Amino acid sequence: MKISIFIRHVQVRSYSARPEEIYYKDERQAIKDLKNAEEIIILPADKGKSTVVLDRNDYVEKVNTMLVDTKTYEDLPSDPTPKYKRKLIATLTDLKKEGKITEAKCKELCPTAENVPRLYCTPKIHKPGTPLRPIVDYTSTIGYNTGCPEKKKLTVTLLL
Repeated sequence: MKISIFIRHVQVRSYSARPEEIYYKDERQAIKDLKNAEEIIILPADKGKSTVVLDRNDYVEKVNTMLVDTKTYEDLPSDPTPKYKRKLIATLTDLKKEGKITEAKCKELCPTAENVPRLYCTPKIHKPGTPLRPIVDYTSTIGYNTGCPEKKKLTVTLLL
């Protein structure tokens, strides 16, 4: 089976060069087959440089079990992203009028899209039962530009 061939090669070889430069044709095909398989999901491990192949149904079940915990997560009645976008734009406009930020900085920080942050989980393969670590990806969201270290002062202003 192609999948077992690929796994055997990964266990034997140490990849120090870029992977696409040293994969054999059968390995590239095995990777393609794994990516296209709907019953599995391929994720990076929580720690280390490992790649984990999980049963998709098990992954979805673990994520859903985590999300139904009402002590940690809250089900929102509607998407608050448009409201936060309006508040951010209003705050940036006020800061620009007060001369606290420049026109260029205002344009840089002003959100152009209303993308919702994406939740995904990485498996903790070093723990029994392989629990998942939730990660919220804010890339391309309304608050992404305001989260950079040099913009922390502005972020504190927005939260007040």
